[in-house]
Amino acid sequence: MGLSGSFGMACGVFSLLVGCSGEIGSGNEGPASRSQQPLVCEAAVPQAGESRVRRLTPLQYRNSIRDLLGVEVSADLDEDEGLVPAERTIRKFDEASAAFSAPALAYASSLPECSEQDDTCVQAFIEQFGLRAFRRPIDQDERAWLTGAFESARAQFSFDESLGLLARVILESPQFLYVFAQGIPVPESPHDLRRLTGYEIASRLSYFLWDTTPTPELLNAAAQGRFDAREGVVAEAQSMLLQDRSRDMVRDFVTTWLQLDGGQVHFGLDELTKDQ
Repeated sequence: MGLSGSFGMACGVFSLLVGCSGEIGSGNEGPASRSQQPLVCEAAVPQAGESRVRRLTPLQYRNSIRDLLGVEVSADLDEDEGLVPAERTIRKFDEASAAFSAPALAYASSLPECSEQDDTCVQAFIEQFGLRAFRRPIDQDERAWLTGAFESARAQFSFDESLGLLARVILESPQFLYVFAQGIPVPESPHDLRRLTGYEIASRLSYFLWDTTPTPELLNAAAQGRFDAREGVVAEAQSMLLQDRSRDMVRDFVTTWLQLDGGQVHFGLDELTKDQ
């Protein structure tokens, strides 16, 4: 699939984010198509889809950790099989996070506020690393919770060890492991509708097109309100699709979908001999 194909696939989803009209079905699909209800997104009674909670896929988890900390995760992680993970799945995430402490310290050392090992450094790490990991600014309750987690660790361990444990708490939290959207209420809506925030749109775009956590540039675009209008979403998506990681995502998707590397349906291409 070329770039134009991936762009077409993306545009279908973007239309759901920014408004649409018309009918489901082309009109030549037989009697069943005539029973379809109109899909109207800007009328008095808009039809809005549910926003569901899902866990990062193993690929998305590995990509996100790589982009956050520069660490390659080789752990054999389980696919999401339900809202509540099994004990074995939780143990795998905990074991994978054991390698995050040193990279987290390197991240902290790059912050201007961490020239000294003090509370200023801790709060800067919570705010800035929390923004990247949670894919949005942390709220006051989360700040208090994470500060308490660091202080509890600091009562027993060194500053560096406590900061490493704090990073593990962040990366084992539901806010990082799960993708979900709360949205904000649509003013004067009679149907209690909520629309996605800029940060939630940035997260959806990034995991859809790149299979990884949003970059600082995407989060900055959300902070500046560039996703508040349809034109901003389209412009950012077009820019994302021109980058190599979009091609990598499409290639990985097609490879997995058609089991080109082998699977339950057939052998991988590398294991086959071409019919002359």
